[in-house]
Amino acid sequence: MTETTNRDALQAAYFVRELELAADTLVCQIAKLDLLKGAQREAQRRRRELYDVRRQIEAIRRRFPLPSSPRPSHRGG
Repeated sequence: MTETTNRDALQAAYFVRELELAADTLVCQIAKLDLLKGAQREAQRRRRELYDVRRQIEAIRRRFPLPSSPRPSHRGG
């Protein structure tokens, strides 16, 4: 693996971790919004955002197949 390829793979792994944290946060936010009356529109907006984040994760994984690693747990939101 060349140095550039290695740096690209490391950067891809970093982005995947960050996007997974964003996805976890969105899942928590959606769960909270689902409990509130009148928050369906906001919950749907967050679901679209979550779909986009997951699409980005899959695109990176297709381009840079990464060894699987445990996902960090993100609590809060």
